[in-house]
Amino acid sequence: MRILWIVSLFFCALMLGSSDSQAQQWQLTRLADYPDPIGVASPFAGQSNSALLVAGGANFPDKKPWEGGKKVWYDQVYALEEPDGSWKQIGLLPKPRAYGVSVSWDDSIICVGGSDAKEHTSEVFRLSYKNSKLVIEPLANLPVTLANACGAIVDGVLIVSGGLEHFEATECHNQTWALDLRALEDHPESSKWIQLPEIPAGPRMLSTAASDGSAFWIIGGATLVSDPDGKPKRQYLKECWKFELDRSDFSGRWIPQADLPVALAASPSPAIVDQDCLWILGGDDGTQVGASPNEHRGFSKAIYSLDIARNRWQQHTEPLAISRVTVPCVAWSEGWVLPSGEIKPGIRSGEVWFLRKRTDP
Repeated sequence: MRILWIVSLFFCALMLGSSDSQAQQWQLTRLADYPDPIGVASPFAGQSNSALLVAGGANFPDKKPWEGGKKVWYDQVYALEEPDGSWKQIGLLPKPRAYGVSVSWDDSIICVGGSDAKEHTSEVFRLSYKNSKLVIEPLANLPVTLANACGAIVDGVLIVSGGLEHFEATECHNQTWALDLRALEDHPESSKWIQLPEIPAGPRMLSTAASDGSAFWIIGGATLVSDPDGKPKRQYLKECWKFELDRSDFSGRWIPQADLPVALAASPSPAIVDQDCLWILGGDDGTQVGASPNEHRGFSKAIYSLDIARNRWQQHTEPLAISRVTVPCVAWSEGWVLPSGEIKPGIRSGEVWFLRKRTDP
């Protein structure tokens, strides 16, 4: 199996654009399909003790939404111990969950908020995979119920921003929250969420988060506005903001960055940051809102990279071979994984893809 994995990496190498001085090359490899063949949207995902864990998510198992199908949330937790391995179920979440924020930290996965079929939640917990067993540890709840937010870790601090407080919400959150993950190890009983300064712009959801190690980024997303009938509809965003955190007192400042070339929401998150470059892999650009199921062409496969030092976006010539939204992007096994996700509105995919970037002179 190991030989097949290496051979697959070689033959699946895809050129996805170039920079001024060197060719940027990604390798795209299909791993074992997710145990639910339909696939799920917005599960929790991360790595623990070298294993990739994926938990929860939601889909339409019987009929599609336009056929009157009912969305179902899940609580199963699966592990993939090696890239050429097979998935196995290792336990259950406390409740079915999807549309939350998940990040890998200290050989565990921090899972924040999300929703089930009835409501959004403020619950936060940690998943760990120890001695082939799933361990779940409750953490400090968010001050608000929250789903469709985004988050990333900066200098040991988990930052979560945006989202929706409940299903019937007519406006998004403009709040940003921080949890000191290092304090969890020393004083878990006193850990709490701290409210950071609000983004000096409109509220948003389904944004893409990123961390370059020293700053938190929030990119694109959508906000809710009223249509002519007074009902909420999505307005897609291309704004890009950077938050510089002062860890000493959890203050900081938001700095506007160059806009995305196009508006994008629900791109894989947290975004890949590699060699001072931030990568956005497709997303929902809003151009097909209202398209019939038969006419929808799938979400965007375009690749955009931000040169962080120059604050300049580039759209790469060759698109990604796949399109995925509402899916975590997990750093794992010297690459990144897109586990399942949504390919069209209401349609998921059970495919799991591994990405690795290689730079050739």
